[in-house]
Amino acid sequence: MADFHGSVSHPELVLYVAGNYDFAMAPLMKKFESENPHYKGQVFAITIPPGMLVKAMKAGGTFTSGNMSFTVKPDAYLAGLKAVNALIKSGELTGPAVPYVTNDLTIMVPKGNPAHITSLADLAKPGVRLVMPNPAFEAVARQIEASLKKAGGDSLVDAVYKTGPK
Repeated sequence: MADFHGSVSHPELVLYVAGNYDFAMAPLMKKFESENPHYKGQVFAITIPPGMLVKAMKAGGTFTSGNMSFTVKPDAYLAGLKAVNALIKSGELTGPAVPYVTNDLTIMVPKGNPAHITSLADLAKPGVRLVMPNPAFEAVARQIEASLKKAGGDSLVDAVYKTGPK
C-alpha cells in the first residue's frame, strides 16, 4: 500500500494527492513536519489516480483494499488545475484553486531504445508494448489522447488505446 502515507489514527492534515507520487511524499512530509513541528506524525496523504480520489470523496472518504476499509476525509485535494476547477464549478470543492506544480509529458523507453521510438507514431509499431494511464481515472490520458490524435489521427489513438500495435 505504497500510496498511503502516515497514520490514519486522528491525522490533523489529510491530503488527497492525484497521481502516484508515493516516491515524493515521504521526503515532502518529512520537510513539512520539520518546518511545522505541531504536525509531526499527524499528516496522512493518499497518492492515487485523481478519478479514484474523487470517487472516495463522493463516498465520504472511505477506501477499501481487500477486507480492510477506513475513512479519512481530505483537508486538501491536489490535482490538475482543470480538474480542480471543474470540481469547484460543480460545487464539490471550494475555491480558489492554487496552482502548485507543472509537468512535462514524456515518453520513457527501455535503455538503448530497442524499438527505436522517436515519435508518437512509433508507439503503433508492431511489437511495441505500452504502459498507459487509465483514461477512466487519470486526466492525463485525455492529454495523451489529444496528442496522439494530432500526431496520427484516430488510427493512432485506436492503436494505442484500443487495438494495440499490430
